[in-house]
Amino acid sequence: MSTKKFPLKHHEKPSDLPVDEQVVTLARAELLRWFRHHARDFPWRRTRDPYAIWVSEIMLQQTTTQVVEPYFRRFLERFPTLERLASADESDVLKLWEGLGYYRRAQNLHKTARILQTEFDGQFPRDPAVLMRLPGIGRYTAGAILSLAFNQSVPILEANTRRLFCRWLGSADNGTPLSDRVLWQVTEMFLAPHQARKINLALMDVGSVICLPKAPLCGQCPLKTTCQTFQKHLPLGQNSQKKQPHTLRHEVAFVLVWKRRLFVQRRSKGRWAGLWEFPRILLQEGGNEVRAPEQIALPELMKQKELLAGLEPVSARHFARVRHQVTRYRIVLDCFLVPVSGQAKPRISDGQTATAWVGLDALDGLPMPAPIRRVLPLLSRELGSEPLA
Repeated sequence: MSTKKFPLKHHEKPSDLPVDEQVVTLARAELLRWFRHHARDFPWRRTRDPYAIWVSEIMLQQTTTQVVEPYFRRFLERFPTLERLASADESDVLKLWEGLGYYRRAQNLHKTARILQTEFDGQFPRDPAVLMRLPGIGRYTAGAILSLAFNQSVPILEANTRRLFCRWLGSADNGTPLSDRVLWQVTEMFLAPHQARKINLALMDVGSVICLPKAPLCGQCPLKTTCQTFQKHLPLGQNSQKKQPHTLRHEVAFVLVWKRRLFVQRRSKGRWAGLWEFPRILLQEGGNEVRAPEQIALPELMKQKELLAGLEPVSARHFARVRHQVTRYRIVLDCFLVPVSGQAKPRISDGQTATAWVGLDALDGLPMPAPIRRVLPLLSRELGSEPLA
């Protein structure tokens, strides 16, 4: 079994750690005893396939296990092997990812699959430093792949285990938080030969279901006899993290209709890069109030966007207002239906965007952002209400 470790970064030096090896040995034994009876069960834990484990770890970034599970099953049904994913079209990957958010993850997953297939003969490198050079794979993900798939003695540190170790070491709320370097070293101390998979999974489970952010279940914790915070009755810390306020963004989407076909575009960059959407423009950022639909000056906005390209708008009417949140933004999206007339099929492109005129039914097969997908039933009803250009 490989025992390669993450090298210290150039500015890091070995230091005295705030824990004794004997204490770690005792804590590890208690941890594994607890894990034998309380291990959580997920589809990605029933396999040692590095491909499946990698897919699950990418999906689980910024996303809960409950949300990920059905996506994980569908993804492996469609792309059961690395080779199948590497040979897929990016739009098919994004379509399957639709609704999971953070679409850059799917794009990096696809890019890395192609690199692994062409440059590594379809195999995952066993050196963490090499893995970390691949798109979308950082130190945690590399450690998860190597320890969970190959049982390599490689540590993993994520939000739950970071909180767990800060409390276990008694530094959760003492004004001098431990550096990531120290936390990674302590995590590595917990590993034992041939048990990296179990230990890393056990630490994540305790951090996730026992050492909760606001109301930890200390009485049920397998590490309580060695936990400095519990034994010394220290403040828990991280109990009241202030959430960053969301910034209001008021956006307008134009659904152009030409001979019963809809204009859509596929952005190459930005929030929804790689996904198809209707032309969209930012009306306002900041503040607390948004304009009413009737207060939005559509002609000026369409000129600003240069949407019509010589076509004539027949009418314009508001048919949907969608609210959603993306990272730190609270977005209000107003959607307007704009039938247009003209003799020639228009071509609209700004050099950064792929565009197309498609029928309503064709939208089902395109990868689209969840807010735009929510608009489609309303759009379908609107399109059927009266003849359009």
